[in-house]
Amino acid sequence: MRCLALLTAGFLGLAACREAGIDDPAFRGGDLLTVRPTAEHEQPGVLEPADENPWGSLGRFGWENKVRKRGIFEDDRIVWSRLPTAGLDLPAGEPRDRTIRLSLMGSFGSEKRKARVTLNGILLGEVELPEDESEVLLPAPAAAWKEGTNALEFSVDQLHELEDGSRVGVAVSRVEYDEAKRVEVDVHERRLVLADGTGVDYLLEEWTVMQLFLAGEAEGKGELEVLFERVDPATGEGLGDPLEFSLPLADQSTERGFAIPPAEGALLRLSLRWRGTGTFRFTRLERFEPEPAERTPIVLISIDTLAATHLSAYGYDRETTPNLAALAAEGVLFEHCITNAPWTLPSYLGLLSGLYPDSHRLYPADTKGGKVELWEMWYLAENRWTLPESLAALGYETAGFSDHLWLGERFGFTQGFHVFDSSAGAIPKEKRDGGIRHVTGLATRWLEARGGGSSFFLFLHAFDVHGPYTPHSPHRGKFRDDPAAQEETTALAGGVVNTYGIVQSYVARGEHPRGSIPPRMKTAPIVSAYDEGVLMVDAALGEFFDDLKRMGIFDEAIVVVTADHGETMDEGHYLFGHGVLDREVLEVPLIVRLPGGESGGLRVREPVQLVDVYPTLLDLAGAPQERAHLHGRSLAGYVRGTAPESRPTFSEGGLCRQSALVFNGWKVIESYPGLDSAESLLFTHPRAPEWLFEEIPRLENEGLTEDLFAEVRAREDFGELCHRLRQELEGPFYELYDLAQDPREDRNLAESNPEKLAEMLDLLSLERARREATRQLARPPDAPVVLSETEIERLKDLGYVGD
Repeated sequence: MRCLALLTAGFLGLAACREAGIDDPAFRGGDLLTVRPTAEHEQPGVLEPADENPWGSLGRFGWENKVRKRGIFEDDRIVWSRLPTAGLDLPAGEPRDRTIRLSLMGSFGSEKRKARVTLNGILLGEVELPEDESEVLLPAPAAAWKEGTNALEFSVDQLHELEDGSRVGVAVSRVEYDEAKRVEVDVHERRLVLADGTGVDYLLEEWTVMQLFLAGEAEGKGELEVLFERVDPATGEGLGDPLEFSLPLADQSTERGFAIPPAEGALLRLSLRWRGTGTFRFTRLERFEPEPAERTPIVLISIDTLAATHLSAYGYDRETTPNLAALAAEGVLFEHCITNAPWTLPSYLGLLSGLYPDSHRLYPADTKGGKVELWEMWYLAENRWTLPESLAALGYETAGFSDHLWLGERFGFTQGFHVFDSSAGAIPKEKRDGGIRHVTGLATRWLEARGGGSSFFLFLHAFDVHGPYTPHSPHRGKFRDDPAAQEETTALAGGVVNTYGIVQSYVARGEHPRGSIPPRMKTAPIVSAYDEGVLMVDAALGEFFDDLKRMGIFDEAIVVVTADHGETMDEGHYLFGHGVLDREVLEVPLIVRLPGGESGGLRVREPVQLVDVYPTLLDLAGAPQERAHLHGRSLAGYVRGTAPESRPTFSEGGLCRQSALVFNGWKVIESYPGLDSAESLLFTHPRAPEWLFEEIPRLENEGLTEDLFAEVRAREDFGELCHRLRQELEGPFYELYDLAQDPREDRNLAESNPEKLAEMLDLLSLERARREATRQLARPPDAPVVLSETEIERLKDLGYVGD
């Protein structure tokens, strides 16, 4: 619905605005000029690559910088495509005839190559790639363009292998297609200027009745379009007809007020566009609440690989977490919080989205045997409505500080954050100034710089506890002299990644950073090193809590501490790792301290899950919206004395295709070890057939060491061995545990209690169906994430990359 008349039910004149009291924003997040828009619609005109992420947010994945030697003292950076088809996003104004000027290359000596170039699926031409950078002009008619984002894609028949072994397609160093028309945004200076054909979007959520007040000045002649549109939080799609106003202006200032239409449980998109000559500069853009809602500050801290079973706050023998125990004494401790995924990336996708992690999987589980890298399988699609996005739309300032490349812009994690910093992830684990201390230092400085005001959401992630276990002094060696550290238990050592029955090399390097890894290692010192890392993180958290108290924040905020997954130790088949669905991996801490220490000391025994955190925080903060599309549910009832109805917890993924469900004191695991698994797992899985040890006699006594695996992979029948193992380990296999009688999960009752097994499998199927229905709603990128060789090496050091 387009409203050209200014006097409508949704429009307030300046006098009416002042009469209504719309003069200053009623809450800190109400001044939209101080927050980054959700989206900026502009026309860069020219694209040139940067050093790290070559094309930034405009790269449709598939690109990597390569250094090319020009001479003894000279080299340059060339951005190569790493996939047969790679592309760039070209934001543009109204469709019209344009000419695209490309600087590219891609032939090698006698190997002459071509690339097909398309725009939004329309072929612009087949380009002969030069051996050295040259300019190519491609006419792009108006019919190929659309207003907004345009997909420019480059396709080659096959990739070329460079001297370093990497495979590349086409190199592009510059794309020029129009004059630049930019949006000027400076939240510190409260500056927002729209050029002709540009605009911004803000996604809002209503806490109470809202009104919008805007003022600004046109330099030139045109129309300022103001549009309100309801948006479905589950899909990101618009709902119904938008309400649109058009304000004609010619070298004049304006002040306008609008009664924001009710969202009725949906999101509300505010779109602002300038169409005409010159620019429009906003001097005010404020969301006003006649009766302002109180917004409780929220601090969410997640420590990677922090197992609840090794926290003294959860009853562990060693005093590893005195500060978390003190936090729990003033807060609510959930005794059995279950992660929804047993490793980092998908677990955090679930935490911040409130959806089961496999809802964000880029490819179906049955990939027809095609090899897919770990990082290519996941992305937080832009149409997902995340916890930070929701809080930002409710008027919170949002900031995130992470300690790993998994949690960053590359995988979509920055959505909804006004400030996001993942610089800690570039600091090696062994450096004392990295990890938790770097992250909490950044967070403290951000809090100090922002000054007063209660409406903020702060997310912290630290990686210190993850293997290899490398605690720093004074915590290193803290537990080496206690009785548990003197145990003589040993295990095979030097295994490849994803290997059962042996200490994997990346973990062993924590004890043997230099030199060779012995064939067997004592395991007690490794356990102690893990516990010392936990103690180190706990001490840093205690110091951070002291900083919050000094700033007057601690007692006013909701403070939450949790983790993405736990860690196995030296018991069981899988040593010192995660990716399995064992209790030590699935149970993570969840401690919630409310303002003033409300309900301090309460312990909740009912199992809950990480996807519950999102709706719980919104509920505790007082936000009125329900989130029916989320897989999690609010746990606030436990705090308020009205415990919600019991619901299953659901976990899936990891080392193979597997899933687990906990409900009413029972736990079921369904696994397919032969599917979605690494080759190293096939040769070491506890269900591996006896004939395997006859084929590889050294395997039983040595374990799958790196040297032995290299020999196995060199065998002519390696592919046949893998095929046989995948067939025999295909599954499904079942485990069933009565947690009330067997909390350590030692007795598998799957065969002896088929009725209960069938009942639990029915519940498991229902949760998988909920996840799959949600996965179908995602709009992920059309190509996977591509990492640089440096980033891949960093992942290898942390045990993420093997065979």
